[in-house]
Amino acid sequence: ARVKIREMIQDIRVAMFVTRTEEGHLRSRPMYVAAIEDDTAWMFTTAGEPKQQQVAEDDEVLLGFSDPRGQNY
Repeated sequence: ARVKIREMIQDIRVAMFVTRTEEGHLRSRPMYVAAIEDDTAWMFTTAGEPKQQQVAEDDEVLLGFSDPRGQNY
């Protein structure tokens, strides 16, 4: 299943990155995917961004990928 998912998302460069705030709300923002290696999607951000604190407090995140041309979601 992981190989199939990697094949489906390997060419998608923008993912929706979802974290949980201190209040427990979901926060979603688009993030550029620099690379996908094995089971890791590499994304970079500016130091001090709120998402860094959110991930530090709760490292469960959701990545949403969409490829309408290939019908992959």
